[in-house]
Amino acid sequence: YKTVKEQKEILISRGLTISDEKIFEEYIASNNYFNVINGNEDLLLSSHVTEKKFYDTATFDDFVRLHKFDKKLSSDLTAILHNFETKLKSSISRNFCKRYCRTPQHTMQYTNKANYVNLKEVFGTRYTLYYDQYEKIVDQFDDFVFFKSGFLYSLIKYNDFIDENVFSIDSTVYTPPEGCNSYSIFSGKKHAVVPIWVAIETLDFGALQRCCHYLTSDVINDVMKDFHLGPSDRELFLNSLDVIRELRNKCAHFSLINRFCTP
Repeated sequence: YKTVKEQKEILISRGLTISDEKIFEEYIASNNYFNVINGNEDLLLSSHVTEKKFYDTATFDDFVRLHKFDKKLSSDLTAILHNFETKLKSSISRNFCKRYCRTPQHTMQYTNKANYVNLKEVFGTRYTLYYDQYEKIVDQFDDFVFFKSGFLYSLIKYNDFIDENVFSIDSTVYTPPEGCNSYSIFSGKKHAVVPIWVAIETLDFGALQRCCHYLTSDVINDVMKDFHLGPSDRELFLNSLDVIRELRNKCAHFSLINRFCTP
């Protein structure tokens, strides 16, 4: 443990110039010392090989500028990643519906396992990067959120923007298709039907990534086409989602983006 003043004295002993000690104390007290100093010092330490850390040209103002730049970079990346995620959700919804949900009767076909690829059955451990990255995605196909028995009930119960008065259809004209999730409401007089473009908004990025792995080739090819990629780019696209997920998490937890790396 070190007080802010003790931290200041340590930095001064290492040659760091602190022109305004009050500003230093206020900034360090309001921000994580590790992120401000340790997170940026590799860029500012003396180039001379020494046993101890030494800042021969850097000032505390340099650290502040780098720290503020990192925050700005994180903010800009967050906006870009948000736009990407929104486009991906829209693309999946549109291209999946084009093939499996063209009529009201087939609205819930996105909850039908038969409309996806069961990677465990088709590929098993032969699936690309199975042991490195995708073992859980492959082995836990049956546990995907769209396939859970109480999915539709939970979707309506825990999301206020999904109004069962709007997203429902009379039981006299609708019978839940075999293999699809169903939920009776209003004493069985109606069935809840929530389109994929509504449901997909509730998915976190990890679930969205899993969905991309399970999409049939015709659907994922059309999704990739929306991102100017061809069928041969599937592995590149899915691996990119891994990197994007990690970067997104770093931005969300206010980690230093300049130190971001991923295998």
